[in-house]
Amino acid sequence: HFVFYFFVILKKRKWFLLSSVFIESFRILSPAFAKPFPVGSNFTKNCLPNNMKITVWKGKKKSKKVHIYSRFYSKENIIPIGSDCHSAYILNALNIRKQSLVFDWLFSDSRLGIKYVNDNIKSEFKFFLNDLKLNFRDHIVSEFFPDTEFFHEKNLIQSQQDRNRLHQRAMRFLKAINETNATFLYVINPIHFNNTEDVEIFIKSINKLFSTTQGKHKLKVFLKCKENELHNTLNDEIIRKCNSIKNVKACKYYIDTEKFGQWGNPKDYFPLLKKLEVKIYKSIIPKIYIE
Repeated sequence: HFVFYFFVILKKRKWFLLSSVFIESFRILSPAFAKPFPVGSNFTKNCLPNNMKITVWKGKKKSKKVHIYSRFYSKENIIPIGSDCHSAYILNALNIRKQSLVFDWLFSDSRLGIKYVNDNIKSEFKFFLNDLKLNFRDHIVSEFFPDTEFFHEKNLIQSQQDRNRLHQRAMRFLKAINETNATFLYVINPIHFNNTEDVEIFIKSINKLFSTTQGKHKLKVFLKCKENELHNTLNDEIIRKCNSIKNVKACKYYIDTEKFGQWGNPKDYFPLLKKLEVKIYKSIIPKIYIE
């Protein structure tokens, strides 16, 4: 059995992490804190991926805390492609989103999000930013793609700088999928699916995407379900049809928005990606900093 010893000192009001060695339990030694806590499955589970914060010094106006959280890594080139921000958000939360790409923060009708990605790949984003306007929800859309909103872009119509930034992300995306085998991550909002015809539209779009990209890439799909959507025959059909396609893995993801808000419980992200058979790993050594 091993443990870490972390020696922390206060010098000229700045904190320094001096060294670490393996021993038998996890300890942090400081002028204000020297109580050990065990390392094990419960520890890593509780730190995943939220910070564990331990106060090591408390002043009248300011305090210093040790922040500890798990590190994750993946050798796969995981690229979020919609249909909303949750795909990119999960990769961000686990610190495995390697670069800013074009579909990170958009909002699409989940039935048509893969088609939107495929159409832009085929046209090399020629019409991506053409004829921008506000839709009925006061979000910016392209006249060519009215079912996808630039959800977080408020100045896209007026700002050439913002349009240039999105264009750069689009070119970066094309370069990424042309140079490497990617793992696409896609989220489905089941509210967009009303019948089996909608499911067929979606499945056809996956096959067309694989045809356009010559089958080089993988697709991971998670269906974001609230409690009343978990046991739904149409949702089961989406998962079954997706999993019948080569290089596609799909699963349901239960999100308790009442308890955890719109992004769900961050502790569920790592198990979700493992369930989708993404090659993601947790480092033995957590990230530690003092602030």
